[in-house]
Amino acid sequence: MRSNVKSKSGEISNGTPFSRVSGRPKRRKLESTAARFLYDRYVGNDPEQVPAYEHEVLNAEIAREIYDMRTKAGLSQRELARRVGTSASAICRLEDGDY
Repeated sequence: MRSNVKSKSGEISNGTPFSRVSGRPKRRKLESTAARFLYDRYVGNDPEQVPAYEHEVLNAEIAREIYDMRTKAGLSQRELARRVGTSASAICRLEDGDY
């Protein structure tokens, strides 16, 4: 189990992702204490887990953006696929954060 380390400001530094630019920890704002607990438990400051977690978050954000833009434009997956020259199943996969 990982131990929590408090900084001079009193913030817990365990479980903070590292900035891709500076390599210093940056605190990801999580919605709930349960999400923070799970992040600390399974990601923490593990040098292999932090980039994997950040990659998955980025995938989910991109998928959500594609969905939001498509629905804001009032397009179905089929219509968007027709306009960009692909299949509706390809659009469906793009909107799936796990793809």
